[in-house]
Amino acid sequence: MEPSTKLEELYSYHQKGMEEILSRQQLEELFRHPEQKTGEFEHWLNTQCQTGQLKKLVPLEEPTKFGSLIAERRKEIGMSVEQLSRLCLISPEQLKWIEAGVFNPDQNTLQWLANAIGVHRSNLLNGQIKLKPD
Repeated sequence: MEPSTKLEELYSYHQKGMEEILSRQQLEELFRHPEQKTGEFEHWLNTQCQTGQLKKLVPLEEPTKFGSLIAERRKEIGMSVEQLSRLCLISPEQLKWIEAGVFNPDQNTLQWLANAIGVHRSNLLNGQIKLKPD
């Protein structure tokens, strides 16, 4: 995982019945106003977490193995984090968490990941890479 990504900086954001995983930087880009003073964004972020509008994501205590398998296979096929995340409709930050094994994707995202890297989802969950036939 790239050292520039801090795992404690991802947040779950719900809007119109859909969940999106955003980094702190993305939240700042979306919600920070140019005229805000220092500390106002931090106050807004804390308030959003306290009211349940945002949920700070916490890494899993025990890393999963399938994350490293996804990273390994992605590199084998010459795909970047950005390319794979775009194919799976997730943020690069979220994919980095998944690959680090500290965040479990939902079932749909897991299926998209498996399809994108050409492996069976069930084998991936069992810690194996079994390629799908062409």
